[in-house]
Amino acid sequence: MNNKSEVSPFLLELARQLAVDYGARLGQVTVVFPNRRAGLFFRKYLSQQIEKPIWSPEILSIEEFFDRLSPLQVADHLSQVFALFQAFRDAKQAQESFDKFFYWGEVLLRDFDEVDKYLVNPDDLFYLLKAQKEIESKYDYLTDEQREVIGRFWKNYGNQEGGERSFSTIWEALAGIYRRFGDLLAEEGLTYEGRQHRWVAEAAKEETLSSSFESVVFAGFNALTLAEETVLKYFVTQFGARVVWDLDAYYVEDPLQEAGEFLRKYKEDRVLGRFFPDNLPNQLAQTPDTVEFVGVPLAVGQAKALGNELEVWSNQPGFDPERAVVVLPDENLLFPLLHSLPESISSYNVTMGYPLRQTLLYSFLEHVLALQQGKRGAKEQTQYSYRPLLALLRHPFLQHYNPELAQFWARQIEGTNRLWVLAEELKHSKKPLGNQAFYEVLFNPLQQENQVFDYLLTLLRYVRNHLPTQREEGGGIVEQEYLYQFYVQINRLQDITQQQTLDLSLDTLLRLFRTLIRNMRIPFSGEPLNGLQIMGVLETRNLDFDHVFMLSMNEETFPAAPNRSSFIPFNLRKGFGLPTFDQADAVSSYLFYRLLQRARHLQLYFNTEDTSQMKGEPSRYLLQIRYELGWKNLKERVLAHPMELSPVLPISVAKDHEVLARMERWRADLNPQLKGLTPSALSTYLACRLQFYFKYVASIKEPDEMEEMVNARLFGNILHNALEELYQDHWDLSGSSKVLPEHFVKLKQKVSGYIDRQFAAEFGQPDSEFHFEGRNVLVKEVIMQLVYQILKYDEAYAPFNLVGLEIGRDPEQDLFLEIELPQGGKVRLDGIIDRIDEKDGVIRVIDYKTGRDDKQVPSVESLFERTGKKRNKAAFQTFLYGLLYQEFAKPTNPNIAPGLYNAREMFSPDFQPHLILGKGSGKGVLKDFSTVASEFSAGLGQLIAELYDPSVPFDQTDDHALCSICAYRKICHR
Repeated sequence: MNNKSEVSPFLLELARQLAVDYGARLGQVTVVFPNRRAGLFFRKYLSQQIEKPIWSPEILSIEEFFDRLSPLQVADHLSQVFALFQAFRDAKQAQESFDKFFYWGEVLLRDFDEVDKYLVNPDDLFYLLKAQKEIESKYDYLTDEQREVIGRFWKNYGNQEGGERSFSTIWEALAGIYRRFGDLLAEEGLTYEGRQHRWVAEAAKEETLSSSFESVVFAGFNALTLAEETVLKYFVTQFGARVVWDLDAYYVEDPLQEAGEFLRKYKEDRVLGRFFPDNLPNQLAQTPDTVEFVGVPLAVGQAKALGNELEVWSNQPGFDPERAVVVLPDENLLFPLLHSLPESISSYNVTMGYPLRQTLLYSFLEHVLALQQGKRGAKEQTQYSYRPLLALLRHPFLQHYNPELAQFWARQIEGTNRLWVLAEELKHSKKPLGNQAFYEVLFNPLQQENQVFDYLLTLLRYVRNHLPTQREEGGGIVEQEYLYQFYVQINRLQDITQQQTLDLSLDTLLRLFRTLIRNMRIPFSGEPLNGLQIMGVLETRNLDFDHVFMLSMNEETFPAAPNRSSFIPFNLRKGFGLPTFDQADAVSSYLFYRLLQRARHLQLYFNTEDTSQMKGEPSRYLLQIRYELGWKNLKERVLAHPMELSPVLPISVAKDHEVLARMERWRADLNPQLKGLTPSALSTYLACRLQFYFKYVASIKEPDEMEEMVNARLFGNILHNALEELYQDHWDLSGSSKVLPEHFVKLKQKVSGYIDRQFAAEFGQPDSEFHFEGRNVLVKEVIMQLVYQILKYDEAYAPFNLVGLEIGRDPEQDLFLEIELPQGGKVRLDGIIDRIDEKDGVIRVIDYKTGRDDKQVPSVESLFERTGKKRNKAAFQTFLYGLLYQEFAKPTNPNIAPGLYNAREMFSPDFQPHLILGKGSGKGVLKDFSTVASEFSAGLGQLIAELYDPSVPFDQTDDHALCSICAYRKICHR
């Protein structure tokens, strides 16, 4: 038995055979392969057999061969789709929009192509298809068995005379669409590939097909369409053509092996069977030098593992990268693989299409289109939505072009919660941050449909001239290919749409562009015979390599899961001889085993992860190798990094010198001009010392998150600010702080406008009108009702005097308190009081609360408790406000009454704002803060003393319920 090392590649054997058989007459030979790639390798092998100059044989792919035999020119794909759309409209007399038609138009185009390539009678097929769909539509309540019986009846007796014809869909018009489609292309002297193949095959059947070819050799075919089979037989019988098969006894002689399904049929054929050798080669019976299955977690992990393996192999003596191939059933692994190749692999050639939709340039254009599609307004008032705008600003292209400007706008949008940004602002930023020319092009709003293609082409030219292509790093070829392909496709789409009399809206054009690009691939080009070969499965046809590395050997990846859409159901496909998913499996199986036939070293990788997107089940082909081929030297290994989860340890931050130095920012004796601790900060400290450290000491900012709808924070802000402006403007206009009952008629009339203004401010549009959408419409109504209720209560309470609104916000009304530290020094406390009013000698310190706060205070001591739900945060803040105002104003009449206007009780008939102190029979309304001021001040002093006590660390709360709403919970792993 020969060793694998002595087996020659199929194309080399073919070159030797033809060189011997034809010698100097090779120039008269035409060799036809399934694809062009095989012809390149064949030419290389043939040159090694020639010792003196002779004419080379003509080498064609099967598509090129049919093209030479037919007078019909195949139209480009986009022209075919538009012609099919016109045929659909003509046949159906329907006004379907093109963008809705496009997807299923692609499906229909594939079906028509197959109908012709397999020489199916279209009238018979479409008649039965229509009848079957009528059955399914009209009798959807029947069981499958009942439908089958009725279907057989109608098949025997024709259509249902006199029956109701409620079925009215595309199925009725398929035959008409098919004929009209062919006619429309023919009027332009064009056709599609399937119709071209049918024309050649029918001419061959009628023996009217002429040929200028002298000697034809068909090499390496497996699954022929009926048109191809007809033409091959015609050339064999009429012109003495030869057929050379690439096969192995293992799968041809075993009737259960799906890889040999087509070859077994051809072997029994009277014409094609004569070219099968008497003794079939049995190369798969020979064990390769090395065979290994490698399981790797995740898809990208396979690429990384293969990169390491290639580095080992490339340092082995005798390793030739040109005799090695990496096969990628999953095209998504191309770029992970390219980034994983070792430096020792100095050259490689990619022979597979890469989807344009997965390129960086596509994501850029997708964001651009989303930006233009979601804009509102016109001309100078055009505004862009924040969502696609932020995506664009964070895209690598803009980050490379002018990172300072991109980051400025991102911070500005998120910091002010701007949902809409004027295009003019983006085009002409007032902030001088470098070159902004690209922004003027990019953010130029599209006003008319005919501008979209010129706009995209201008962007591409700008990208080419100004944005990164990694040329300085020795790369850039792939990026330039992206640009070229996008430029070509957009230009072509522009030409086609201008030629067609279609009224396409801007949305339609943008959707059309997206749909087209998503289905397109980059045809990589390079030195096809040099370096490591990287291929898709189909590209390996007829090629042989010593080293075969194959990734993604998992079920539903290779072989792929059946997912091809078609208007023709399985039963009709089977009955009319059209390809089905089981035949697709047979093709995949043949390609796999054919690649193994002459390989000396095999390494097959599969993904071990089992998730909803990826299946961890190894491919059936691995099991067939293990149990059916029985190669004795098979090795298997699984690469895994054992992970041990570390226990979640408590976090505690000691108050060392550095931490205490940070806390000096609130020391009044050291920094008298700085702001102090706020009531919110102290409430945070009481809830969780560590959260206080993260937020106020370490200054770890919570991420800015855009809010499209009003959340609890925005709800409170809008209510507070609307009430403040409402009363402040009344104060300013009247020239008096006195509020009388008769004032409330006008105050209530102004509520809606003030709330609108606050919505605009909170969503980053202080100078423009806010557009209410979705839930915000309801939220505004809720806020209005709450404001009306507050005004209603105030009206009943009037007359009263406004002492101040948002006291402490204005530097001239500096509201602060200094607390002595036991170790010496002072700590400053600050605050902003929503409202202070006075009536009959009682000064009310009012805090507006829109949450679930209540007024119950069991005791002053409970305000400083860390555990349980006894601590009333709202009351704590209001007490502190009372203390701050007492220190700030030092009123001659110290009758200060802290109070809450809390939303949960505001609509109660007996509402009153005073806090309720005590519990059980001892509780009562707190109308004089001085009765508790001393006790509260003492508790506050102890709290501040603890805060600055070096022996008390910043540790975590024991109440895990608080962690669920903490912005820093991921740091603590809670």
